[in-house]
Amino acid sequence: MLRLTLAALLSFTCSVNALSSQECKCHAPESGATTRAGYFEDITVGDEIPHKTLRGVAHLSDTDEPLEGVLVELFTVSERLSEKPRRVKVCVTEADGRFCFTGIPKGRYELRASKEGGFEIIHMKVIVDPKNPQSTDKKIDVTIEPGK
Repeated sequence: MLRLTLAALLSFTCSVNALSSQECKCHAPESGATTRAGYFEDITVGDEIPHKTLRGVAHLSDTDEPLEGVLVELFTVSERLSEKPRRVKVCVTEADGRFCFTGIPKGRYELRASKEGGFEIIHMKVIVDPKNPQSTDKKIDVTIEPGK
C-alpha cells in the first residue's frame, strides 16, 4: 500500500552533523539483492536543497536506535515516464546504521531504504549537486517504522 503523509515528509530530516567517509561502514549487499519486501511504503517528496554527497543514518522510529541490515539504494530519476529508474549505488548498514554514497554526479535521484522482516520501505527524492556552493553535506536521518 502506498501512502503519502505529513509524517512521511518528516521521516527524513537533515541534521547539522556531517558524517565523514571514515565513519561510514556500510558494505556491499549480497549478490542479486533487491529492495526488501515491506508492509507498506512511505513516499516523501524531499526538499529542494541539493546535497554534495549522500550520507546518513537509518534508525528505528520507536527507539531511535540505529538499524543494522538496512538496504539503502540510490536510483536515477528521469523526467520521462518511459525511462525505467536505474540503481546506481547500494550499500547495507552495519550496527551503527550509517550509509554513504560519494562521487555521485549532479542530478535528481531516489534514495530507497528497506529492511527484511516487514519494515516499511522508504522512498525519498533527493538532489545531488557536488559543485554548488549552496549544497549541503548534512546527514540524512532515515526513520523506519516496524511492521504492524
